[in-house]
Amino acid sequence: MRRSAEWIEFAGVRSESLGVRVLGLPDVARAAARGKGVVVPGRSGALFLDDGYEDVRLTATMLLPASKQTEVSNWLRGGGDLVLSSRPGFAHRARAIREIVYQKHMPGYCLCQAVFEASPFAYVHPRAARDLGAGAFIENPYNLPAEPLITIHASGDVALMTGSKILAIQGITSSITLDCENGIAYAGDQLQTGKLSGDWPVIPPGGAMLSFSGNVAKLTLTPNWRTL
Repeated sequence: MRRSAEWIEFAGVRSESLGVRVLGLPDVARAAARGKGVVVPGRSGALFLDDGYEDVRLTATMLLPASKQTEVSNWLRGGGDLVLSSRPGFAHRARAIREIVYQKHMPGYCLCQAVFEASPFAYVHPRAARDLGAGAFIENPYNLPAEPLITIHASGDVALMTGSKILAIQGITSSITLDCENGIAYAGDQLQTGKLSGDWPVIPPGGAMLSFSGNVAKLTLTPNWRTL
């Protein structure tokens, strides 16, 4: 089977590594806005109340050796980052859904479709962490606010300031990780969210100044840049 110019990568595995040829990639579509229109007395038209974006459904059509069906079935299950050759450098957080039906195509080969339910956002991939000092400006070159992953190595109480937002953290013993996207904090396998008060760090389009106070030895930030 000749090499395909198109490919997908799911959960860290690229289609080509399994002998899979991608015949059709999903169309690139912007996620639909979620919300509702509200009629305000005395105002022309309706006021739209924004409530984020809908997930997107992505389908890839693939040709593979019949001998690879079990490997492909094991690959296309669960969740992971989905990268498309039509949009390299970005990944959707996706979950493989629906059953996979293998259709005979030619002797020794079959066709199938992989269907993914994906986040509305395309995240910069791979994600890169960087160490920051106090008073660093973090530039966000994308059109959506970023909700970073931050690990702080410190002891005692720490105040973390991102732009005008302040997050107070009490009683760090060694380190703490802030998952701003999911609104949780943890150290190892222990939840630490109860030690936090204030506003979770968010990096708006354009960027923000990040600073901190307290006995901080090291701060590592993974920005989670994203776009539509």
